[in-house]
Amino acid sequence: MEKIEQLIPRRRGYKMLGLSNTTGWRRERQDREFPKPVAIGPGRFAFKLSDLQNYINTRPAAVIGPKPERALEAQKAAHEKRRRIRELEAELERERRKIHEGAEAA
Repeated sequence: MEKIEQLIPRRRGYKMLGLSNTTGWRRERQDREFPKPVAIGPGRFAFKLSDLQNYINTRPAAVIGPKPERALEAQKAAHEKRRRIRELEAELERERRKIHEGAEAA
């Protein structure tokens, strides 16, 4: 007896893969490994569930690790800039107080 394939409407298939409609459509045309939809009616297409599952299982896993060195350098530079701004603001406030105290004394 022939196995019946479960069909997933094209847009729902894109959602299963975390893709927008436009990106899914583009992948169908550009990615040779992307599942090919089958026609289920005039202008209607669906993916075989097994094709979607196979595609998901053959994708490389995302690599999560330490931040790249350049990102760390940028983060340190931003922190240093914020620290310097705080120093300058404190210095400006001290100068304002001196001016204000001098105006009151006169």
